[in-house]
Amino acid sequence: MLRNIIIAILAIYSIGASYLLLEINNKQKQALSNKHTSNIAAAHNVVATRTPQQNIIINAIPKSGSAYIAQALENGLHYQHATISNEYIPYDQVNYKKVKAFFSTGAKLSKQHMEPSGINMQILRRFTDRIVLNVRDPREVLLSWVHYLNAEHAKGIDIYYVDPEPPAEYYQLSLQQQIDWNIQNFLPSMVKWLQAWSDYKKSQDLKQNGLKILVVKYDDLVEDEAGLYGRILQFYNIPESDFVFVRPEKSTYLHFRNGDRNEWRSVFSSEQKAAIAKTIPLSLLEEFGWKE
Repeated sequence: MLRNIIIAILAIYSIGASYLLLEINNKQKQALSNKHTSNIAAAHNVVATRTPQQNIIINAIPKSGSAYIAQALENGLHYQHATISNEYIPYDQVNYKKVKAFFSTGAKLSKQHMEPSGINMQILRRFTDRIVLNVRDPREVLLSWVHYLNAEHAKGIDIYYVDPEPPAEYYQLSLQQQIDWNIQNFLPSMVKWLQAWSDYKKSQDLKQNGLKILVVKYDDLVEDEAGLYGRILQFYNIPESDFVFVRPEKSTYLHFRNGDRNEWRSVFSSEQKAAIAKTIPLSLLEEFGWKE
């Protein structure tokens, strides 16, 4: 008799304890849900305060980590990605209607590879007084580009946006032969692109109301990623407290391969290095702090 009473009491206690735990769990879930909803609302409130002049334009030499940087900023600021150009390489042309729409509202980011042509600058200056210029050592760009073309081709992607277009037999060439082809056909356009931006920035720096150009480098991403984002936020007058860094996955989706800044030194032959040295002015390497 006593045994049955004890069992009954334990059963009642167990049911009560389970109910209590369920109530606690439900309250915890509700609290987390409320916090999540509050965070989303706070983010939307912050985004709503963004002006069009706080829209971020990242203009980058290809293969400089710009896709990764853009994704990190978009995630951390709840910014919307927008395209304002045709995205061709190396003749990336901005579109007036797209630029106008881009600056119609705030909380947006655009990434492209435009050259500082007269028409590009003419259009941009109608809407903004500043852009970010993201650069990388052309020798690193060259090797990364060779691997990028092979990866895109392997995925069956039509590489219609590059001039000059690699010939049909290009993808049957050895890696060294592909490097040779790009030294002759791709590297000169990248050097021209980088030199043009260097010259344009110097000309704007001399003007009272010239375009403000914040130069960031792939090296900054490798050496001080947080500092890189901080400089961009300050440049656009965005409080750092509004930025929540969530590291993007370094994947092929963001065009990430391995990020080694010195890989070219062990991959390029002495003949290739000599040909590259003739193509890239030493003054350009020195200007951006890249070792010969």
